[in-house]
Amino acid sequence: MTGYTVAGAFALLTLLSGKKTKYYVDGLRLGTYFSLAAVVVQGAVFGHILGVQVAHYNPEKLAAMEGTSGQILSLSRALGLEDLMKLVVYGRPDAKLPEYDGIQRDYCTLMGVPAISDCRPPLIIHYLYYVKTGLAILLALFTLGVLALFTAKKEIGNLWLYGLALSPVVAQLVSFLGWAVREIGRKPWTIYGVMTVDVARTANPAGVLEYTLAGLLFVAVLAGLCYAAWRLLLVPSLRGEAE
Repeated sequence: MTGYTVAGAFALLTLLSGKKTKYYVDGLRLGTYFSLAAVVVQGAVFGHILGVQVAHYNPEKLAAMEGTSGQILSLSRALGLEDLMKLVVYGRPDAKLPEYDGIQRDYCTLMGVPAISDCRPPLIIHYLYYVKTGLAILLALFTLGVLALFTAKKEIGNLWLYGLALSPVVAQLVSFLGWAVREIGRKPWTIYGVMTVDVARTANPAGVLEYTLAGLLFVAVLAGLCYAAWRLLLVPSLRGEAE
């Protein structure tokens, strides 16, 4: 999100000023590189890890995300992506995704909460999830296109600049949809007393290596921010270029 904000800001400055100065181009390049790195880390690495965790600990939510129900038009089935999703989540294309229609819908009633007739995650998250994923893929492909122009040392046209100026909005929408899938996908069972606090709490059973990697990631992000401040703010100001 931060990388696209930087790239979008410099793209907007370039469009408004009508000048493609070295300062603006450097800002575009840095923001674009950071954006692609974030997409790869968050999507390909952390996104995969979270998907595997959902499949292991909350298969009901995975069933809703993949739309494995006869009640709706499943985008994954319509687009022929079910085998791919099985490979991504379970590591093999012949695995079986959990069936949404097979989930016991009256679980809350059996647990003594008659006010809730259906405890299953709502199927709307299937469409939210695929819209989020589709926008993220398009944003990543667009970013690769911009980087290809930088690598080939070609001028960034206005069409690309308009796309970069809009990229922070798209990135924020992707983030919002991810939040919606995460929060709408889990019913407030703790509020209604279906799930007690001792079960709902997160144990965080990570080891020393996992915590070390997380700490190094935060250090890397901090170093990147310091570099961006030095490269985009301090150096151009000392040279008189940030105008």
